[in-house]
Amino acid sequence: MNISVLSLVLFAHLVSIVVVRRVNSHRHGEPISWRQAAWIVFIRSGSAVSVGYLLGVLLSQAAELGIVVDVELIAGNIFTVLLIISFCSATSFLAFKWAFGMITNRHFSLSDAIRSVVREFLFYVKMLVVLFPVVVIVLFTLDAVGFVRI
Repeated sequence: MNISVLSLVLFAHLVSIVVVRRVNSHRHGEPISWRQAAWIVFIRSGSAVSVGYLLGVLLSQAAELGIVVDVELIAGNIFTVLLIISFCSATSFLAFKWAFGMITNRHFSLSDAIRSVVREFLFYVKMLVVLFPVVVIVLFTLDAVGFVRI
């Protein structure tokens, strides 16, 4: 694995930890510690990566059994990619709600979870529309400078 990829992942985790602390102190009035924020971020990212890996294994097995044609997967079927990203995002958000509830002793019901997942999905779509051009510009700039190879 390239060192620049690891540095980008570490930077993203650090930004997420700061955001979790800031959002919690603004929404709930009581700040959480850096350790608690890091725990929430790592639980959230770990659940998303685990679900993504599990879906990848399931799709690979489905392709081997002939249920899914692997040419469709290789061709980059946008619907499959969006479905996997959406599922990983929803799982990540539920893990965040669970971890946050464990730290603050607040629990949420199934209806709250469904409502939160829908709200998170709509926020995710808005962020993709806004951030995708920014990410593309940053990546191509880093590629032009020679920091990341695309």
